[in-house]
Amino acid sequence: MSEIILESFIREAANILGETKMGLRGSVIAKLCNTFAYRNNVNIPYGNYPFKNQISKKEALYNNLMAFKAQPEIQYRMIKDMCKRAEFRNNKQVLDLENKLVGRYGSLDKENEFITEESINEVKHWLQDYPKSYDLYCKAMNQYQIKELRRNILDDLRLALELLLQDLFHNKKSFENQKSNIGNLVNSIGGSKEFVNMFLKLIDYYALYQNTYVKHDDNVPEIEIECMIELTSTFMKQLIKLAK
Repeated sequence: MSEIILESFIREAANILGETKMGLRGSVIAKLCNTFAYRNNVNIPYGNYPFKNQISKKEALYNNLMAFKAQPEIQYRMIKDMCKRAEFRNNKQVLDLENKLVGRYGSLDKENEFITEESINEVKHWLQDYPKSYDLYCKAMNQYQIKELRRNILDDLRLALELLLQDLFHNKKSFENQKSNIGNLVNSIGGSKEFVNMFLKLIDYYALYQNTYVKHDDNVPEIEIECMIELTSTFMKQLIKLAK
């Protein structure tokens, strides 16, 4: 991923976000840009609306974004925050812009490192001996990093965990039907009754969440996706450790 956002990308982003009919209002553009300018001690050329010299919204936004040329991580955050606004909820062109932004310049996202590259690589390391689970986990993480197919991320994580359990226990049982095997595994290493019950209760809630929500809804909140990634990753690492 590049550490500098190309000027051509900034131009296209400004054209989409400042589009005459479907884009942000001029007053909103000025307010948002002023907020970032104030936070980062940067002068922007178009901080007041109506814009001077009757310049278009697209041009004003482009020039304001370029004022942060020395701080590409701020440009990234500005564009992403604008893409996330309610006005663009069903705008496919803006969604495509956001996907391209994250796919090309995601390394600039310094404010959202809940799921880090290091933590992802750690899970991949533990999954190396389980190729089917490994492949699905990698697929889910790739989709997460480019913010694509939100529900599919969790479906793939669930299946990756299910396949891991099948490999560990040498059977073809579904995720929900592995509880007794999981309990026996935790018991075998001297786990307390309370710990076994807690572990199995987490498994129950994990399955319940998947069955009642994820399978039937594409609009999965970001925080829930991140928590489920963390929970799945923890299950995987700990189960592999217990089985060794």
